[in-house]
Order: sequence, then C-alpha cells, then structure tokens
Amino acid sequence: MGESDVASDTVYLAKYGWTPKSVVVMLVSAVFAVTGFFMWSDNPMIAGLTIVFFGGGGVAYALGLMRGKLALRVDAEGITVGRSPLVRELPGRTVPWADVISVALFVQKTSNSATTYVGVQRREGLAPLPGSPGATAMKMSKALLPGIPADVLATSVPVNGWRLDEERLTRTLALVAPSVTLLDVR
Repeated sequence: MGESDVASDTVYLAKYGWTPKSVVVMLVSAVFAVTGFFMWSDNPMIAGLTIVFFGGGGVAYALGLMRGKLALRVDAEGITVGRSPLVRELPGRTVPWADVISVALFVQKTSNSATTYVGVQRREGLAPLPGSPGATAMKMSKALLPGIPADVLATSVPVNGWRLDEERLTRTLALVAPSVTLLDVR
C-alpha cells in the first residue's frame, strides 16, 4: 500500500446524497403529491394536505440531499456524527477518540424494511452532543431498540440518504483508532 493509499484511508467521509432508497422516497412523494392534485375536486382539504405534506416534504428532502451535508466522518481527531439532511448542522458533534469506547452498527427493523445505524458508545458521564434527542425521543428509541444502550442511540445516525462503506470504515478505524472496536450488533 502506497503512501497516498494510507493517507486516503485515514479519513472516512460520508455525505448525504442520492441513493436508490432516496430515489424511491422521492418517487413515492411525487406520486402522492400528483394524486393530491387529482383529488382536488373530491376533497380539497385532504388534497391540499397531501400536496403540502408529500410535495413539500419531497422538495425539502431533495434540497437536503443536494446540499451534501455531513453524515459521518472518521479521522485522527475523532468521529463526527451528522444529523438529518433536513436540519441544520451543529458544531460540537465530534467525539474525540479518548471519549469513545466503541462504534456500533445496529439495525431498526420494521414490518417491511430495515435501517442500519452507526452509533458511538462514549465514556460514562459525558454531556450529550449538541442536537441529541430529548427524553421523549430517547424513550421511544429505547422502546423500538431495547438492546441498544441509550448513549449509542443518542449518538447515532441512520444510514438513509448516504452510503456506508463498512470495509473502508473498518480500515479507517484500524488506522486512526486501533483501540476502538467496531461492534456489529445487527
């Protein structure tokens, strides 16, 4: 492996963008928004809500994806956990390696789909990261994912609207934080 290969492996960067799943979400939003237009004469209130919710939501999601916001970054400084492409980025979401116990991959299953998450298990007693879920959201998350520690849930990002390259993530972690384990609890 050449020097340039090592240098490129010391930073793992994933940004929000177009994926097959996000294209499907956009197509479904478009179908519902167009259906709303055709329903207008039958029920203008439901049609209007459908257009605003699916049309507006689809446009907001598309704009969020096109901005290419940070989803996940792993480098010599630590691990930075992004937020949804629909909300503003917040500084202070980088966890230094001294505070990291492990990086976890876990999955939330629903009746017809599964979403992978990347979460960070931090040392106990640390303040929550900016933008972390509140008490109600954490209670719901714990109910949906009972086997995942609360601190991992609070510092996780769903792999939705971006691609996770597990092999490259593993390689980067081994180079920049060899004492940090990657736990796959899917």
